[in-house]
Amino acid sequence: MTTATAKLGHAWDRILVYAKGGGAWVGTGNSALTVSTGAPLTLSAPNTNWGWTAGIGFECALWTNWSARVEYDYVGLNRQTFTVGSGTALFATDVMSTKSLNLNLITAGVNYRFGLW
Repeated sequence: MTTATAKLGHAWDRILVYAKGGGAWVGTGNSALTVSTGAPLTLSAPNTNWGWTAGIGFECALWTNWSARVEYDYVGLNRQTFTVGSGTALFATDVMSTKSLNLNLITAGVNYRFGLW
């Protein structure tokens, strides 16, 4: 998963509270599964699923160049459609769709800043 976001926040002394938003995309690949008849079923789908992300975070300066943060992000991905390969006679060229995929992420980290910033 990759995101490209912008942050907007406010700092009080050593504490920063922020909101963020932007785009998200997840690399996917073609997959295969086996049905109860034992025949392999090949699915083809786009290699990337695009969506959006929004989140909030809190960061606190600990020492001169050190800080710690906690962040919550919501990622909403688009519906994806899969097409069954033509080599499977029973399901050939059938199309399957997924519901919208959503991710809820909580991350924590410790940062070290080089230089003056």
